[in-house]
Amino acid sequence: RLISLQSLKSPKEKIFDASIWIFTASLFHFWAILFIILVFVSIIFHVSRDYRNWIIPFIAFFTVSIIAILSILIFDANLLNNFISQIRIDFDLKYIKTIFQNIALAIYIFTSMLALVTMVLMLKRKSLNMQASYKKIILAYVIGLVVFFISPDKDNSSLIFTFVPVSIMLTNYLETIEKYWIKETILGTIILASVITFILQLL
Repeated sequence: RLISLQSLKSPKEKIFDASIWIFTASLFHFWAILFIILVFVSIIFHVSRDYRNWIIPFIAFFTVSIIAILSILIFDANLLNNFISQIRIDFDLKYIKTIFQNIALAIYIFTSMLALVTMVLMLKRKSLNMQASYKKIILAYVIGLVVFFISPDKDNSSLIFTFVPVSIMLTNYLETIEKYWIKETILGTIILASVITFILQLL
């Protein structure tokens, strides 16, 4: 919704939808709330002149808050305690117990950083109307990494917050490679390494 905001079609609905989903996600994983930064950056890039667009995220916040409070009162008061317990910062990677988990994390970080660097280098070659979208993708990746590193009780699945921006950046990188066999080799290597490390973690 935020990437398509540059079309300027129904911007208010897109801002509201994105904000609603971000605040809803934060009920299950609190630090997902950091993605609201992406909403305000998108407003700055595309629709900052209309002051009503700045108010919409706050309307979404109160909407989700009211629904959450009602759900807690009706179903289970312990849900509030579970939510509050997530509001802490923990940089510890203590969940890594085997070398294979470490290798899996290293492969993913290396691949995503490669995609990030190539995206940054290609940014100036993109058309002006596309640069804002690519900047938002880069920001989404950075926020996703921050969410992963500061989240309590983390594991490799917390990297899911970076999957979409990494896939977009990596696809753009592969599109710049003219030789087909090089593309297939890179993609095949990434897939093979992922499958092998996943299997080794199960042993």
